[in-house]
Amino acid sequence: MCSLFTLFSFCDATDYGEIKMNIIYITKSIQNNLDRISTWCDTWGFKISLDKTVAVVFSHRTNTHVDLTINNQVVKIDNKAKFIGLVFDSKLNWNEHIKYLEEKCKKRLNLMRAVSGNTWGANKKSLLTPSMVVALCAHLPIGH
Repeated sequence: MCSLFTLFSFCDATDYGEIKMNIIYITKSIQNNLDRISTWCDTWGFKISLDKTVAVVFSHRTNTHVDLTINNQVVKIDNKAKFIGLVFDSKLNWNEHIKYLEEKCKKRLNLMRAVSGNTWGANKKSLLTPSMVVALCAHLPIGH
């Protein structure tokens, strides 16, 4: 394989990745480093949450199958991963992140609609003040 492949594996709030030309080499290298990370975690009393661990192969090719394990358990391979608030998809085209933001905003807009009835609740003018929009769009933990 002579295309540029990138593979990132996420473990909670940490990441590890490599950029190489050969998917087989990447897989072996990342597996070796996952084994080293797992040993370090075992030594220092940390537990890797496999429920939150996902690997994504960033490539425009369709044949990007990889097999990775941590403590002899298979790491989930997905076509997208959320990391520090951004959704990265395997094609790096931001479509998944835009969908995520759209859904997040729809939930907040529906909340604004719910508290601004035609005959009751807050009036629409007060809800559209910059401070209210910032509060609704940035600080409410809806849908997390």
